[in-house]
Amino acid sequence: MRVNSNYHTQLLNSINAIQVRQESDLQRLATGKRVNTPSDNPTAAAQEVANLASTADAAQYQQNISTTQTMLQSASSALNTVVTSLTKAISRGVEAANGMETADQRTQIAATISGIRDQIIGLANTSVQGVYLFGG
Repeated sequence: MRVNSNYHTQLLNSINAIQVRQESDLQRLATGKRVNTPSDNPTAAAQEVANLASTADAAQYQQNISTTQTMLQSASSALNTVVTSLTKAISRGVEAANGMETADQRTQIAATISGIRDQIIGLANTSVQGVYLFGG
């Protein structure tokens, strides 16, 4: 019968391997994750990295959608106000052009139309989060 002289070395290596597996299993239990380090499962680790990238992309898309919706709502509101203001300016202009207004009334109408113009210029400078909607 042959006696293995490396018996102690093999025993220590086996005990060490068991301890490494035990630590890995305890870590899995503690974290609730099947893959804690890339060496646990390289394929699963690569998939997790890809999933994290996809999640980050989806979050960025969602933020972009929200920002775009805000910009569109602001633009719509500004344009509705411009339409209302222009309608009022046209009405006041027709009033002044009918020839029945006094000079003072025409001056007041001109001041009103000038105020409407200033309001429209202000709306043309509408910005959302520092971005001009109509070119500034």
